Amino acid sequence: GIHSITITNEITSPKKIDIMIDWLIRYPVVDLILTFDNFENAKMVAKKIAEAKSKGFLGERKKLNYLIEVNVGQNRCGLEPGEDVVNFLEVMTKSEFIVNNLKFLGILAYQGWNQHIREISERRAAVIEKVGAKVRKTLDALKAREDLPEVEIVTGGGTGTFMFEAESGLFG
Repeated sequence: GIHSITITNEITSPKKIDIMIDWLIRYPVVDLILTFDNFENAKMVAKKIAEAKSKGFLGERKKLNYLIEVNVGQNRCGLEPGEDVVNFLEVMTKSEFIVNNLKFLGILAYQGWNQHIREISERRAAVIEKVGAKVRKTLDALKAREDLPEVEIVTGGGTGTFMFEAESGLFG
C-alpha cells in the first residue's frame, strides 16, 4: 500500500545506489524521492538510472524525483540557503543528462537541532523565525528565477516541530 518514499539522506555509495535501483525494479509502483546537495552524487545516481532504463529494467519509470537539501542550522549537510540552492538547481537543470533522469520537486529543510528545545515558545521561535527565515530566503531566491522549475514540495519538519512548520505557512 505504500506508493511514495522519501529518502532524506544522500545516497553516495555506488553499492547502495545499485541496491536502490534493484529495489525500484522490484517495486515499480513506488515513487522514490531522493535528496541531493552535491552535483557529482546526482550525476552518479542519474547514470545508474540511465543504465537501468537503457536495459529496459525500469519500465515506464522515466525519471527519479529529488529534493535539494538546505542547511537551516543543522550544519551537517545541505547547501546554504538562497543563492547556493539557486546555483545548484541551475547546474542541475543545465545538464541534459540530469534533466533526462531526475526531476526537481522542491527543498528539504530539516531542522533536527530544534526538535528537542524544551521551552515551547523557544522551539516555536526557532522554527518560525530562524528556520523560517532561511526557508523563505531560499524560496524567494528560487521564485525570482523564472527559468528554473517551480518548487512543489517544501519539507523538513519533525515530531517536535511539525505544528510550527504548519503555522509558518512555508512547508507543504
